[in-house]
Amino acid sequence: MNNKRVRQILQQFLIAVVIFSLFCPGNLWAKSKGAQVQIMKSDQEVIEGELLRVKDNSLLVMTSGSETGVTVDMNEIILLKIKKKRTFRKGAVPGSLVGVGIGISLGLMGKHYGPFVGGLTLGVLGLGVGGITASLGGEYYKKIQVQGKSPYKIKKIIWKLKEMARFND
Repeated sequence: MNNKRVRQILQQFLIAVVIFSLFCPGNLWAKSKGAQVQIMKSDQEVIEGELLRVKDNSLLVMTSGSETGVTVDMNEIILLKIKKKRTFRKGAVPGSLVGVGIGISLGLMGKHYGPFVGGLTLGVLGLGVGGITASLGGEYYKKIQVQGKSPYKIKKIIWKLKEMARFND
């Protein structure tokens, strides 16, 4: 192969790596941690920590004050909050839709470019701005009301929590 062809292949590879890094999670190879949870028990005690393991009808949570973890029975839980991070994708979709809408509107009103070019240009701009804004937006809690749920719904909650725990059995 000549030098020109090698440069082209290298450029294509670098472009693919950049695109892959933009749309894939940052720590693909890092050891996963359990979800950060906040549990309100029926006796009004609040337990906060990392979800380690979910067994039949109980959760094992590592709190900052315990070395072995705290086991909480699902029947004692009133409210469960799971800390989640905002991601680029959650802001990019609405940002790009707003950008496309504004771009099409400006494209229909203006004479310099059409709705397609305006929608595409401002859609890409909205994708970036919305994604960055959502990424910097921090964290939020997903609340799950446990008390009063049917046994079937509690099993569904347990099944979802097993996926979020550090150790899956």
